Amino acid sequence: MDGSLEVLQLAPQLWMIDDGICHCYLAVGTEKALLFDTGIGKGNILETVRGITDKPVTLVISHTHMDHLGGIQYFSELYMNEREADQIPAGPVIHHVVDGDVFDLGGNVLEVLEMPGHSIGGIVLLVTGGEPGNLSVPLACLAWSL
Repeated sequence: MDGSLEVLQLAPQLWMIDDGICHCYLAVGTEKALLFDTGIGKGNILETVRGITDKPVTLVISHTHMDHLGGIQYFSELYMNEREADQIPAGPVIHHVVDGDVFDLGGNVLEVLEMPGHSIGGIVLLVTGGEPGNLSVPLACLAWSL
């Protein structure tokens, strides 16, 4: 793992990756993993994720402030609200999400909720399926990360 990033396991299948400015979250299911934000770009966040899981990783961006997308260069594609897609630098393929879209990680399901305010295209993720306790704190943490 990249030593410049602090990792804290919050629940059996949920980790917070802290770069000192932004809290990023990694949720892991039986088939896939989901990384919510990439922080300011300090260290190699994908290397840190690979130290936790070898499952395929889906990157979701909460909003396009630079302290949340500084590590997107490590990913070939990402998911985000289309209202801010024009603010992403050239590079990754962008997939748009809207209210109600779901990410099924295998055993854990997260639903997209649009939360404009801090930014026009802000989103949070709500746990809507899976074993109780696997991702026991994401809504509060993910909403707080905005």
